[in-house]
Amino acid sequence: EMFSKTGSSTTVNSSIVLSIVPVDDPPELYMNGELSKLGHLHEHKMLEDIERPFPLLSVHDEDGKDGNSSQVIRITVATTSLRLLFLPRHTKLITLEHQNDGVWEMNGEIQKINNVLRTTRIVTLKKEWYGTDTIITTLYEGEKQIATELVYVDVAPVNDAPIITSNAVLINAKEDQWTNIGNAV
Repeated sequence: EMFSKTGSSTTVNSSIVLSIVPVDDPPELYMNGELSKLGHLHEHKMLEDIERPFPLLSVHDEDGKDGNSSQVIRITVATTSLRLLFLPRHTKLITLEHQNDGVWEMNGEIQKINNVLRTTRIVTLKKEWYGTDTIITTLYEGEKQIATELVYVDVAPVNDAPIITSNAVLINAKEDQWTNIGNAV
């Protein structure tokens, strides 16, 4: 502070120094546009043998203007029973690695990972399989796990149409005579 006095008036000059330290908020995982909540389980329904969109997951980084960050992150996607198959698209945008234990690991810029997540499809691994599975998506910043999203997937069976086979049976019958077809086979 600095004081100066001239006659009967006093002038005070003062200065304040503010130091602002930026905080790097970690990226966040969103499901259907809502912030992921730890332990919150989402449900996803699908039919057997029918390709479906991957549940709407995305990553946002407050520091990178709502998900358009060039920050490189890592996401893993896995299922608990290995009965669902992920069909990612636009994979040239990121580093994608499929591990033997059924885990997909994606490394890349947030915006590019969001493009892959948005276009990924899922389908049952084996034809005619139905039941339940859980998709586990985990977001990492460096080696630190930041968020995990669980999606409970209920795969309903489809009543497939009957298939005609070529096991034809020829029955010879006279016009006025009844024939028991059950004994013809």
